[in-house]
Amino acid sequence: MASYGQMQADLALLAMGQLLNTDFGALLNQAQREEVEAWPWSFLLTNYVLNAVAVQTAGTISVSTGSAIVTGVGTSFTQQANTQIFLHIGSSQVALPIASIQSGTQLTLSSAWTGAAVSGGSYNIITPVYSIVGFIEVYTVKQIVELTNVSREYINATDPARLAVGGNPSVAWAPAGFDSAGNIQIEIWEPPSSVLPYIVEGKLGPATMVNDSDQPQVPSAVLEYKAMYKACDALTANSGDARWATLSDKYERKYLTELEKAQTADQQRQNQRRIFNKRPSYGLDVISDHDLDPIR
Repeated sequence: MASYGQMQADLALLAMGQLLNTDFGALLNQAQREEVEAWPWSFLLTNYVLNAVAVQTAGTISVSTGSAIVTGVGTSFTQQANTQIFLHIGSSQVALPIASIQSGTQLTLSSAWTGAAVSGGSYNIITPVYSIVGFIEVYTVKQIVELTNVSREYINATDPARLAVGGNPSVAWAPAGFDSAGNIQIEIWEPPSSVLPYIVEGKLGPATMVNDSDQPQVPSAVLEYKAMYKACDALTANSGDARWATLSDKYERKYLTELEKAQTADQQRQNQRRIFNKRPSYGLDVISDHDLDPIR
C-alpha cells in the first residue's frame, strides 16, 4: 500500500504539475474521511478498555444560593479525561453538570445553584458520559455480559435526574453524540459504585495524514483515483478545458472499480470472521463423549 508521500507524488505526476502537493494532500484526506465514514472496513473495527469511574461521595460539601462554586471538606474531587460529570446535592432531584474541578476540595458548576444554601451536606458525583477516543461508532459495550443498547430517551424516561447509581456492572449504554474532537460519546447507566472495566467494540474514525510516511486507512488505490477525479473536476472548473472533464470521468471509473474490489475483499474478510466467531465452544464433557468439532 502506498504511503501518503507516495500517493502525493503519484497524483502530482498524473496532474502534470497543475496542482501543489498541499492540494493533493487535502484531496487525499478528504477522500479518506469519506471512505472511512461510508463503509465498515474490517481493519477499522477494534475494541477499547473503558475504566468506568466510581461514584464519588467522600466528605461533605457547601454551596451558596446563586453561586456556582462548590467547596468540600474531606473530599477528593476528580474528573477522568474525556468524560462528563454531574453533581447531586443532598436529596436534590437534579443532576448538575460540572464545568470544571479546581482541586480536590473545589469545583465549579456549569450554572449557579438555585436551591437553598447548603453547609456540610451530602452529595455524590457521577460520571455517566465517556468519550471513546478515536471512535466514530460503537457497536457493543460489555462487562461479563453485553450491556443492553438503549437510547438516551429511554434513560431520560427511566431516570431523568440520573439518581440510580451502583450498577455493578451497569445494565445499559446509550450513544451520547460526539465531543468537540469528533469522538463518539456513550452514556453508561447505572454508573458503577466502584471502578469497573468495560470492553467497548466499535469503529475507528478517519485519521488525518500529515507525514510522508503515514499510511492510509483504506486501500491507497481507492484514495488516489478518488482524489484524482476530484482534482480533475477542480481543474475543469478553473481552466474551462474539457480535456480535464474527460480525465475526471476516466479516473472516476477507475475509482469505482477499485472501490468495488476493495469492498468485496473486505466483505470476504468479515464473512470469514463471522464464521470463525460462530464456532461452537464445547466443554470437556461434550468432547469426551462426542465427535470433535467438524468445522474446518
